[in-house]
Amino acid sequence: MQTSLTDKTVSSIPDKHEQLDNLHTYFRINEKETLSKLESPPDKFLCFRLDGVNTSKNFLKDRIVYKLFNERFCSAVITVYHLLRKYTQKEFRNFFLCAFVHSDEVSFVLNQGKNNYDNRLFKIGSILSGTLSSAMTLQIQIKNKKKMKIEGHPNVMSFDSRPLILDDYSEVKKYIRYRWLMGCRNAMCKVLRLKSNLSDEDIFETDLNHDFKMLSKYIKEYDLVEHYNDITSNFFLFVPDEEKGFIKYDSSAISDITEQYKYLDDFLFSKV
Repeated sequence: MQTSLTDKTVSSIPDKHEQLDNLHTYFRINEKETLSKLESPPDKFLCFRLDGVNTSKNFLKDRIVYKLFNERFCSAVITVYHLLRKYTQKEFRNFFLCAFVHSDEVSFVLNQGKNNYDNRLFKIGSILSGTLSSAMTLQIQIKNKKKMKIEGHPNVMSFDSRPLILDDYSEVKKYIRYRWLMGCRNAMCKVLRLKSNLSDEDIFETDLNHDFKMLSKYIKEYDLVEHYNDITSNFFLFVPDEEKGFIKYDSSAISDITEQYKYLDDFLFSKV
């Protein structure tokens, strides 16, 4: 049974902080190696991490949670899924394996096998970033038509795209955990910046913003766990289902992203 935000305790903050530095180094190397390649082998999982360009500055910087933005971003991610999910050879079932969302970032993990773009990194990356940019621009316009201009020009949402080639399913899980931990660390920095008496210099011009253990300590000392939980409850794992939908699993009742791997397992080993 899921617990509510008010039921959660400090145990919601992950205590395996020592893993983050190792994972960051590991996937930074992977990213650099992937950039030298033109195609992904069909037996690998191709992943693209898309980040909003100035999105945090324009929408998220001074809010603990911007619920409307989060809802619109998830809708845009689902739009990308439905537009592209069939762009693979039929025997490989689905273009996507999953997606992981936090803040203004989404990582799309593509399924193994050949796709309609011959697994070309630059081709797929540009299609994903272009499609998400268009989808998110339309989503924001739905509720903010009067605020969609900057100095007379339309406020167009845009996302960059960075590829990684993941060797196997265990590496997919490792990567998702890495982005989850990175999101948790960023959430702690944001809460301390907005709700504690620590200055921006205290957090970002020292080693504190990289020190998972000390960030956790300050979050507890300042009694800011609930604010931290508010942010991390808007981290989502998306996995296809039997009806070809893209189902969103939130982290509002979990203390570790690994608990959500069961949904990935169910999809990967199903006949969907």
